[in-house]
Amino acid sequence: MINAQEWLDKNYLKEQRVEITDLNVNGKNLEGELKLTDFFKLKKLDCAWNKLTSLSLSNCYGLTWIECQANLLTNTDFLAALPSPQKLTFLGIYVVNYTN
Repeated sequence: MINAQEWLDKNYLKEQRVEITDLNVNGKNLEGELKLTDFFKLKKLDCAWNKLTSLSLSNCYGLTWIECQANLLTNTDFLAALPSPQKLTFLGIYVVNYTN
């Protein structure tokens, strides 16, 4: 497994993050918390098929699309922290049993 935040910090420099509108980290074998607080212009996030335990999207003002299914998320608190939840047009979320 790969620590999600370490991977993000290595592959997306902080100064680049402010311009990114589409982030696809689907199936990257990431685990733990993923903090996208520097992605101010992010519109589409695909972080499905990892082992993420939490998401932080508090500064993602333009987010309209979230695919986060097949992770280890235990709650949807990250949705309550969205600055513009009315903009969300797609949410893909379901649980996969990783114990088998």
